[in-house]
Amino acid sequence: IRQLEVSKSSVSRTDALRRFAAAFADQKAGRTRQAIAGYRQLLKDHPNNVQARFNLAFALRREGKCESAIKHFERVLELRPNYAAAHYHLAACYKTLGNPDKAASHMRLYEGSR
Repeated sequence: IRQLEVSKSSVSRTDALRRFAAAFADQKAGRTRQAIAGYRQLLKDHPNNVQARFNLAFALRREGKCESAIKHFERVLELRPNYAAAHYHLAACYKTLGNPDKAASHMRLYEGSR
């Protein structure tokens, strides 16, 4: 797991890491809904955590919730513009939603950032 970025808040770094690990374990075990809930809880205290936001978006996409996933993938790119995997998954979501122009645009950005 990449180093977890946490903001200064009342929630300790150790607690944030624990919550991220629990959500990630749920995601890896196929408990997608629990993972989504865990990432959302973590993001309430650490809204700029790129990895938690990416994992949330990925889980939402797996649940077929591309419209919600897009918002989070886009936020990931605001925080880290060259995050290649976010472009890839945005392309897939836009393709699923019938927006081939945006899908192609993000696929080009993905291919250019690898």
